[in-house]
Amino acid sequence: MKVAVAGHPESTPIPHFGHAELFTIFDLSEDPPRLLEVRSNRPHCGDTGGDRPQLDQTVALLGDCVAVLAAKIGPCARDALIGHAIVPLEHEGQSAAEIPALLQTLKTRLRAYAQRRPAWR
Repeated sequence: MKVAVAGHPESTPIPHFGHAELFTIFDLSEDPPRLLEVRSNRPHCGDTGGDRPQLDQTVALLGDCVAVLAAKIGPCARDALIGHAIVPLEHEGQSAAEIPALLQTLKTRLRAYAQRRPAWR
């Protein structure tokens, strides 16, 4: 079960989804969660607003993840993630040192959600 965290594993604070130049991918199926890789991204938000084709590329970049964590996720990005069955999660002010504990909590919550999910999904 892969999750993406906006930014580099040693960066503080976690960036806004639309400004993330990197996404760190973790495997939550292991104890403790294991860092798999860091993926480069071209941010879709800028001074002139959002870039929909780039947003679509960012979502595709994260397509193998079940969730993504960022400081903030705008409504268009949230809808795009949900449309690809990726759970958008916001958490501001998180430091790199706090990410392992946050991932453990996320793992527990995602497992509980998966058990309640309707069979048709």
